[in-house]
Amino acid sequence: MCPCSSFGCSARLACGGTQAVLERGWFWQVGTYMFLHAAPSPMHILFNMLGVWMFGTKLERVWGTQAFAKYYAVTGVGAGIVAVAASFLPIGAL
Repeated sequence: MCPCSSFGCSARLACGGTQAVLERGWFWQVGTYMFLHAAPSPMHILFNMLGVWMFGTKLERVWGTQAFAKYYAVTGVGAGIVAVAASFLPIGAL
């Protein structure tokens, strides 16, 4: 059972259900997994927020808020698309 199922949603992109994005039409997961992609752990969320704060603050000052928000969204959705595409590769689990 996927640990993400305890959230009461269908966020399974990080739980090996990446092909379901295409098979079942769960296209929103390519973007929403950025915010809900691991078992409910306060430490995981804390370290994600810490990383965004440490590196994102400097980038936002240089690029501006709008450009940084666009960068964050594009890289997040891009990573989701790559994860879905990689799930179709004929390789074993790492």
